[in-house]
Amino acid sequence: MKKILIVKDGSFGLLSAEKGDYDSLIESIIRSLNESAKRLHRGTKIKVLNKGDDVAMNIANGEGDMVIFLSRSMIKCARDLKIQFPRTEIFVLTGLIPENEVVILNKLWLSPEMIENMAFS
Repeated sequence: MKKILIVKDGSFGLLSAEKGDYDSLIESIIRSLNESAKRLHRGTKIKVLNKGDDVAMNIANGEGDMVIFLSRSMIKCARDLKIQFPRTEIFVLTGLIPENEVVILNKLWLSPEMIENMAFS
């Protein structure tokens, strides 16, 4: 069973978890994960955490083997967690790729839309 933690914390620019700006994104991610799990016949448990500070305890308690952060402002937290829990898959979603950083993508994720965004956004 895949145990996924979605972290509803952080803010960047005009977006803020406290204002509920990530709520529709969370709903979309949960819906997609549940649909994929059903189609692939894979068990999944999804938990939404309100604070990045709660992630380490949840991973240590065996409640998460994958973490999805919804804000670029959580990159430091994500990097710190990766050091502490190197086997945990950790993702940070952002609308703005940090400048002067290498962007690593799985080739299997490529789509015409992603290639267009890579080249022209």
